[in-house]
Amino acid sequence: MKKFVSITLLAITLLMGVSAGELGQVLAQTPQIEEIPQKSVLHYEEYPTIRLRSLDKITARTLTFDAQVGSVIKFGDIYIKILTCRKPPHVEKTEAAAFLQIWQVDKVKDQSRWIFSGWMFASSPALSGMDHPVYDVWVIDCLGKDPEAVPPIEETGDKPLPDEGEVKADQVQEPEGQPQTEIRDETDTSLDDVKTENGNGAFKAVLDDLTGESNSDAPATQENPSQEIESSPDTDSPPEKNSSGSGFNGIY
Repeated sequence: MKKFVSITLLAITLLMGVSAGELGQVLAQTPQIEEIPQKSVLHYEEYPTIRLRSLDKITARTLTFDAQVGSVIKFGDIYIKILTCRKPPHVEKTEAAAFLQIWQVDKVKDQSRWIFSGWMFASSPALSGMDHPVYDVWVIDCLGKDPEAVPPIEETGDKPLPDEGEVKADQVQEPEGQPQTEIRDETDTSLDDVKTENGNGAFKAVLDDLTGESNSDAPATQENPSQEIESSPDTDSPPEKNSSGSGFNGIY
């Protein structure tokens, strides 16, 4: 079989006018196949404690605190539920990841709504960050399993208010239904594959602000909630004609 292939190549070369020396060089050149390096997979371990940092954008108040996995923390009007906290060993890349569920309670309407549910990464806070006009939450580290002492909390945040901190499960008003995001092993995949349910919500919120549509879940801003606001006319109806008969319709 090899002899037949060699004779065939020689015949083709003679027909194309290629010399025997050039044919030898062509046959001597073998394609080099590059080996694609395999992507290393981080092996995450479960940790019992998480360190979070929260921010109130209105008052610029920050708070860094430690919490146990499975507990619920109250910060302002939001509640943070820690479902899991994972981190690779020290011999591998340091990458703390936590799955959080965060919701807000509207005191005026006595309702609660989900504002975030998904993975947060300490090294990339903006990758799957929480999109909220008032509050923000970051994952700092996973603690409680390493043999060395737990590092102290930085004295950069304000003290928690009396009604903030860890709350009991029976005192929490969770939103009706569960968020669409489930706890999947996102930590074993690349960070680009992380999906959270707040992505489309942020885009919808921008559209609502541009079109002037109000969010039904947002708290009312009126001082007296008992007073009902008169319903506005249908926005789809055309505007009324100017009764004065003036033809001015803009800036000339």
